[in-house]
Amino acid sequence: MRRRSRLLRSGLTVFCILATLLLVGCGRSYSYRCTEQRCTASFEGPGELDLSDARGPTLEVVTIDSRTAVTVRVDGKDAKLAEGKPRSVAGYAVTLTKLDRENVTLRIE
Repeated sequence: MRRRSRLLRSGLTVFCILATLLLVGCGRSYSYRCTEQRCTASFEGPGELDLSDARGPTLEVVTIDSRTAVTVRVDGKDAKLAEGKPRSVAGYAVTLTKLDRENVTLRIE
């Protein structure tokens, strides 16, 4: 009985460790806020946001290239953005306002 209890505890411990590692590894965060005709979106690594509830597009960070540029997809149209340089993508003005390793902030108007 004791051996079975120890095995159960060991198995539970391994499960908890694996679950924690999985959650930490998948802990990406995406958020946005909009005022009138401008939205600011923040990403921790590649990801996608649907801004349609704020009358905006679907916005996706596809890749982060060498910490100097980001490839984004706006309503299915791709563009490579350099920090501080606005680009017209799918009818929206999109600006990479901040790039810090995997942390990306975009402004879309």
